[in-house]
Amino acid sequence: MNYLTPTKKPVGWASTPDGRRTRLFDTPASPVGRLLASQSVSVEQRQQLIRKRESLNPAHLAREIDCVQQQLTALSKRATLELEATQYKPLPDITKGLKLRQAS
Repeated sequence: MNYLTPTKKPVGWASTPDGRRTRLFDTPASPVGRLLASQSVSVEQRQQLIRKRESLNPAHLAREIDCVQQQLTALSKRATLELEATQYKPLPDITKGLKLRQAS
C-alpha cells in the first residue's frame, strides 16, 4: 500500500467567501514517492526503494489478495454452518398447517 496508493495530506486552512473554514490538501502522492522526494534517504536507500517499487505488479498483488480472501471464506464457511445448525432450531413446516389447542 505504501508503494502504490497515493494519498493526500492536509497542508493548511482557508476561508470560503462566506467565512467557512475549509481544509487545504497537497497533490496526492504515495508514501514512498514522498520519501523519495525528500532528502532524508541516502542514495543506496533511494535506489533500493525505486527497485522495489518497479518490481511490484499491482494486478498480481490483487489476484493474490483475492485468493487468500477466498481461502479464508471457505475455511470459515464450514464453521459458520456448524454454528448455525447448533444455535437455531428449525422452523415448523407451515405447509402442513397449524394445530390449534381447543379451549377447555
